[in-house]
Amino acid sequence: MKQGRWLALVAMLLVSALALTGCMSGDGGGDEGGEAAPAATTMETHEGMTDDGSGEGEASDGSAANGISSPASDLRITLDRLLGEHALLAAFATQKGLMGEKDFKAIGASLDANSVELADAIGSVYGPEARKEFLDGKLKWRPHIGFFVDYTVGLAKKDKAMQQKAVGNLKGYIESFSSFLATATELPQPALRGAINEHVGHLKGQIDSYSQGDYPEAYGLLREGYAHMFMTGDTLADGIANQSPEKFDSSEVTDSAADLRVTLGRLLGEHAMLAMVATQKGLMGEKDFKPIAAALDRNSVELADAIGSVYGAKARKEFLDGKLKWRAHIGFFVDYTVGLAKKDKAMQQKAVGNLKGYIESFSSFLATATELPQPAVRQSITEHVNQLKGQIDAYAQGDYARAYELAREAYAHMYMTGDTLAGAIVKQSPDKFSS
Repeated sequence: MKQGRWLALVAMLLVSALALTGCMSGDGGGDEGGEAAPAATTMETHEGMTDDGSGEGEASDGSAANGISSPASDLRITLDRLLGEHALLAAFATQKGLMGEKDFKAIGASLDANSVELADAIGSVYGPEARKEFLDGKLKWRPHIGFFVDYTVGLAKKDKAMQQKAVGNLKGYIESFSSFLATATELPQPALRGAINEHVGHLKGQIDSYSQGDYPEAYGLLREGYAHMFMTGDTLADGIANQSPEKFDSSEVTDSAADLRVTLGRLLGEHAMLAMVATQKGLMGEKDFKPIAAALDRNSVELADAIGSVYGAKARKEFLDGKLKWRAHIGFFVDYTVGLAKKDKAMQQKAVGNLKGYIESFSSFLATATELPQPAVRQSITEHVNQLKGQIDAYAQGDYARAYELAREAYAHMYMTGDTLAGAIVKQSPDKFSS
């Protein structure tokens, strides 16, 4: 890789980190009727890193300070995060397009913002011409999203010819885009073709199942499609690292510390997006609320399994089902959403009070397990709560642009949280994790 490309990549990663730091400084606003996030909770967000000085000097995501950041692993995280977000937003956008929901344009705009960030990442490595071709080239990234929109419209209209034309265009995309990536990365085109074909199959399969009312199958495919994008991101990161050994240590792409970062980021990011769309569907009384809630709970179990693999069975149980812990906080958001739907202020206030208790209890649990300072952990959890609460408040008010802005912030914030936790775990067990 040329020196200019390397510097551009570093700049892109630094800009992304600074942007995410900015996201963390907000209060997640957007509450109905001017009801702000609880004052004490918001104050904790600002004071948490300085109560005892222990957070001073840490990187914005905690990764560099804990010795788990490297150019190669950072590249992997960036590609995985953006590709995973694409899969989730694209799946939810097709659902909303099929049902003719009012927020379709807003989620479509968020999906396009994700596309631009992906193109920026590609351009930072391969240059502006490659960026342009990736994003807007014939049968490339933006067009394939358009083909899925066409397919969804065909489903809604029961127009078989329109569906078949969209499928034909998607076949052209698979061939054209796999050729583009193979030329850029020097990875074998058959393997890339297989990965892209699988992505198309996941997205098409989930909207087919959704249109037939088979919601459990739809959410199973949605989760598979999300996880699959991490495999694709890993492959691309490895290919880029191997092209430029003078800039990247390719062994750092898949070392155990990087694997831990990816696992925690993937599960926490999925939690954020599933939780937010679940509250939207609950607010609107949609038929697939229970299936998406079940998918969210499966994500919770996998997160608990990850915690248990490090800290043992007792910690796993406490994380998942302890008083004021993980499953409980999801229930509090359901309560808050029901209160919004019923315009029941007392129910909303009770849920907010329970979420305050969750912030304190869960931050204590994580601080004890990881040896991170509780004020810093409290700050991160508070931000997560504010973002989830803020997006459903905005959604309930019909401010869909703000709702999806907060959704994207929350998704990105979870990767920062995952990095912080991964750094602490690696620091506690350096003999188990290469970094």
